[in-house]
Amino acid sequence: MPMLDRLQQRWPEELVVLGVNVDATRADALNFLKATPVKFPIVFDPQGHWAEQFAVPGMPAGFLIDRTGVVRHVHVGYRASELPALETVIKNALEAGS
Repeated sequence: MPMLDRLQQRWPEELVVLGVNVDATRADALNFLKATPVKFPIVFDPQGHWAEQFAVPGMPAGFLIDRTGVVRHVHVGYRASELPALETVIKNALEAGS
């Protein structure tokens, strides 16, 4: 999640990062966020409606959605080593006007 904060800070006017927490209890979610604070907004979805809507293939998952609502990229999992590739995907989408 700190990686997402860095991406938001890199493109503050062009990129909106929104976290969706699917913990069953809000207290669990808040405890996690206390231990791993982020600056981007977090919404709570304990019933998993968003995960179902986007057919989330695994957790954690990230979706790059363009200005028209089209999903341009799906990223599953987390490895710090993947940050440069993700930055390239975002940069290319922004340059294409997506």
